[in-house]
Amino acid sequence: MDSYMKQINTWKTVWQNNKRPRYINETVWEQLIVHWEKDDTAATSRKNSKNRKSDRGGK
Repeated sequence: MDSYMKQINTWKTVWQNNKRPRYINETVWEQLIVHWEKDDTAATSRKNSKNRKSDRGGK
């Protein structure tokens, strides 16, 4: 699961640079973009990023 999440993160970084990996199907790429542009997805991403940076250690 960890490597899958890293791959998704890599794709998102590519998208943020207005590019698309050649090996990803165009339809799949478009669906990922729709997902990443949703307000809930952005909110979850911000929350998870904040949690990862926390010093509480999951408590």
